[in-house]
Amino acid sequence: MPTMEMEKSEKTQTPALTPEELSQRSPTPSTEDEEEVHYVGHLKFSLIFIGLCLSVFQVALDEVVLGTAIATITDEFHSLQDTGWYGSAYLFTDCAFQLVFGRLYSMLPVKTVYLGALLLFEIGSIICATAPNSIALILGRTIAGIGAGGILSGALTILSQSVPRAKVAVFNGILGAVNGVAFICGPLLAGGIINGTTWRWIFYINPIMAAPTFAIIIFMLKVKAPTTPPTTWKQKIEKLDLPAFTLFLASILCLILALLWGGKEYSWKNARIIVLFILFGVLMGAFMAVQSRKGDEALVPMGIVKRRSIAFGMFFSFCTSGTGFILEYYLPIWLQVIKDLSVISSAVKLLPIIGAAVVFTTLCGILTPVIGHYVPFMIIATALLSVGMGLLSTLEYTSPIRDVLGYQVPAGVGLGCALQQTLVAAQTILPMNDIPIGVSLIVLAQTLGGTIALSAADTIYTGTLASTISARFPEVSASEVLNAGNREIRNLVPAESLATIMGLCNAAIVKTWYLSIGLAAASVIGVLGMEWKRVTAGPQK
Repeated sequence: MPTMEMEKSEKTQTPALTPEELSQRSPTPSTEDEEEVHYVGHLKFSLIFIGLCLSVFQVALDEVVLGTAIATITDEFHSLQDTGWYGSAYLFTDCAFQLVFGRLYSMLPVKTVYLGALLLFEIGSIICATAPNSIALILGRTIAGIGAGGILSGALTILSQSVPRAKVAVFNGILGAVNGVAFICGPLLAGGIINGTTWRWIFYINPIMAAPTFAIIIFMLKVKAPTTPPTTWKQKIEKLDLPAFTLFLASILCLILALLWGGKEYSWKNARIIVLFILFGVLMGAFMAVQSRKGDEALVPMGIVKRRSIAFGMFFSFCTSGTGFILEYYLPIWLQVIKDLSVISSAVKLLPIIGAAVVFTTLCGILTPVIGHYVPFMIIATALLSVGMGLLSTLEYTSPIRDVLGYQVPAGVGLGCALQQTLVAAQTILPMNDIPIGVSLIVLAQTLGGTIALSAADTIYTGTLASTISARFPEVSASEVLNAGNREIRNLVPAESLATIMGLCNAAIVKTWYLSIGLAAASVIGVLGMEWKRVTAGPQK
């Protein structure tokens, strides 16, 4: 009826982002929200969902295969000192561009933005595959990270506009399972590729896998346009808030440089490191001040961030993701360096943690709508992640393989329970138009947690390794350690000293897991702050 249409139009023209206004709107999908979305048919949605799964799969695969291949890459490029950059460069841009993509998805056609993100990811992958040296590889990882910043959040945005929100948790669980399958296949695939050809093919396969995704999204995807798009390109650019984005980008870069250089390139008391930390604080403070002043027009709308489940969900995601990334990178290194396993053998030994994560990610996606709450799984995640990391930190270089296999299980269950719950929370409590930004903030916290955790872990690992080996073996300089590959460390000392140097390597890796223990334990703060909002079986009347 005309009256209802006028009221609905007025509703879409007025943003509802302040905590007070948001609390007045239904925390679960309202009837109006459901009516405004024309959900696609089963066959078309199935094809679209396959395309989304393929894109999410290759991004997850890209993260996992690198962790497995790092030892081989550092051996070829003689670049142990760049170990942290291979992960951090990717996660840095992935993290920073979450904010930009969150805004783009809220004001431009989702299809266009998603295809652009996927294209950037493939360009970065090709640069990695053809990299002649370590610097080129880092550049490729940086570009791929920009694209990755829009792929997961875009998939979740498309999903929220393609099925009723009551079913979102189930499909989130499937996407989480796809991530898990990538975690299982990734190490095995990387091992097979590296043993059979070269590590470069772990990047060449991304454009090959992307071809069907491009075709499906181009020809099948038709989603609702944003309800309140800016009317001019000038307004669109203003919405991106590029000055604020620059402040955020610069602040995170200063923090990463300080963490990667501190204790390795320069001492922690060096003026360069101190200035970098100061710049991080000043720039981040300026960014937050700008965001507060702009209110709902900010790149990070304060009305959304101040929602309890978003703010505490971001903290929980930051901690659990940081824990997961450290495990993803340093458990394969432990198996390959300490136990001298091949790439493919070490990949097989990761199946307990990966299998547990896959199974429980899927179970959580299925059970969350049944139970009606996501917080219980977050409680389980905090407890088991802390236990699992505590057990792994007890490993010695003489520990039998059965110990590391068993200790992975609680950590894997914890990761599986943690992966999707905060995303479900964002999709449950926010109005339809705010979901892209809410989801991007959660993914931002996940990638930021991984970025900072990996940077800190790299400093702990390489710094400890260089200092302890040089102290124990004066004939080996710190620069020789850093310029060696992970597995080449064995060749720096005589055979009779192998047990000693393996003990030092084990101690350096275990120190990174102490950081994981702290992050896993701190995630309880995020759990305690979450709202117990019910995931309903349908729109509230």
